[in-house]
Amino acid sequence: MRGVWLVCVVSLVLAWPLELAAQRRADLVEQGISLREQGRDAEALVLFEQAYAQTSSPRALAQIALAEQALGRFVEAEAHLADALAQSTDAFIRRNRAHLEGALEEIRLRVGDLEVVGGRPGAEVILGGVAVGVLPLDAPVRVVAGSVAVEVRAPGFERFIDTVQVRGGGSTTVRAELVPLAGTRVPPREEEREREVAIEEPPATSAPGPTPPSWVLPTGIALAGAGVVGLGLGAGLMVVREDRAQQRLTCSDTDPDCRAAYGAGVDAEAGGIASFVVGGALLAGGGAVLVLGLTGALGSEPSETDDHAVAVRCAPGGLSLVCQGHF
Repeated sequence: MRGVWLVCVVSLVLAWPLELAAQRRADLVEQGISLREQGRDAEALVLFEQAYAQTSSPRALAQIALAEQALGRFVEAEAHLADALAQSTDAFIRRNRAHLEGALEEIRLRVGDLEVVGGRPGAEVILGGVAVGVLPLDAPVRVVAGSVAVEVRAPGFERFIDTVQVRGGGSTTVRAELVPLAGTRVPPREEEREREVAIEEPPATSAPGPTPPSWVLPTGIALAGAGVVGLGLGAGLMVVREDRAQQRLTCSDTDPDCRAAYGAGVDAEAGGIASFVVGGALLAGGGAVLVLGLTGALGSEPSETDDHAVAVRCAPGGLSLVCQGHF
């Protein structure tokens, strides 16, 4: 019997400090609630934070959020109250969920998203006097709705300072334009460097056309000129032939002059036809020499690296044009 009493006494002695500690933690929350009823929210917040540090209870976390809401610290209140409501199995949260969710809706009407873009990579972003990160930011920053001071600064640049209005429950974007300090040479951004390289890259130029041999132009012009002269001579002879034919119609066949005119007309016709043929051939040959020479077909050598290259090489020889081909 003594053993049973001894075990009970020891159990009570060991449990007594634990009960006292739990009572003290509960007292911290109750004291904090009492301070809030007196309008002393800042002091209450300190007690709630002490209680949460000791217990990590959703009740203490919810009280922290409500005190922060009263103090106007809506960004912290939103995060803390959302975390508390996530503890759906807690008895206090289940019992007071409607009230807490209503408070969370009110808090979210007092905060908004602020996105800072532009600037330079690595530039420090300061919102309302608090550093929130460096550019580019991973996500918009939650801030209290209303007027927000924005500052972006980076070495070698003038500070960007602006004030923007953030709408509660909405999103606002501000573009930071950083201006280099006078006399400061700023390395270009990566995308600017790529663009400069693309601009500096010389444009692709087509390979220079083949240069015709030195004899092509004078030979082609000479042949074409001779052809034009031949055509002109043929035209003149044909005029003479027509003139003699008209004279033949007005004279007698027994008249020696008439017979001479007939013979001259026949000779002029034969000479005109011959002149047309020769002149046309010369003009065509001159044109061909000019066209082939300017396009590189004349005087081009077979490629040393391509056994199957096709090339034609022509050169004047005496009264003819001699051509050699490689196929």
